[in-house]
Amino acid sequence: MHCGSGGNLHSKCFPWTPAFLFIPIPWKKQIRIRCDKVVQPMPNAPLLARNDLAVRAHPMKLKFIACFILGFVTSAAHAQVDFPLERGPIVAHHLQIVSSEFVVDVYQNGKLVPAKQHTLEKEIYGAQIERVDLEIREGDWLVFHVVNNDLRGDNFPRYFVVAGMVDDKRSAFVSETQSGNWFVCDNVQNVPQFITDRDYHGDGPAHRLTVHWSDGDKEISQRVPGWSGDPIWGTSHEPWIKYIVAAPKDQS
Repeated sequence: MHCGSGGNLHSKCFPWTPAFLFIPIPWKKQIRIRCDKVVQPMPNAPLLARNDLAVRAHPMKLKFIACFILGFVTSAAHAQVDFPLERGPIVAHHLQIVSSEFVVDVYQNGKLVPAKQHTLEKEIYGAQIERVDLEIREGDWLVFHVVNNDLRGDNFPRYFVVAGMVDDKRSAFVSETQSGNWFVCDNVQNVPQFITDRDYHGDGPAHRLTVHWSDGDKEISQRVPGWSGDPIWGTSHEPWIKYIVAAPKDQS
């Protein structure tokens, strides 16, 4: 193999190509590459050209190179890079949740909140009241995976409310539909992006439940003084609900 004025082909010519591709291989028909022109062309071999680079190769060898490059590009496209997240001041220190039937998982900024931070406070025939200890800052986003069993009938309809608590007496935010900061995703195929991408809104704004579990209102009111939020949901029995954390009420 040659490059430029006849020197050896190395990473200076193709910095994106792994070194092992340049190890000599005893092929019957060796691939010949020059950066400026084709050398020793082989009969009936396909020709690829891009700018000043041209390649003539045996079809099987060309297929190998094409498959490798495709895999390299695909891997790079799907690689996740963690960029520093700019977070604002602390808004709340824990979440108070009441749901029918329950919250499967909670995510903060695309990462699963560990189970050890969840505390089940009460269970009412399957419906659950729980607390999640979590430092929540302005600019964060939270995603709740909630589930309801529609087969249980009208006694336990869909219900989900949550409050971000400064302490046991004061709330910083509550579930509602007026702020435009609550969204829902019912399409399972879009859930990964909904969880990891702060600005992806899934199926749009969350819906306020007009028919819901009345005992849930009593439970949340006992734990969140001055409760003024709404029960929200999506369109399926198993939605993912997102909240993009805004500035605290007293700073709005």
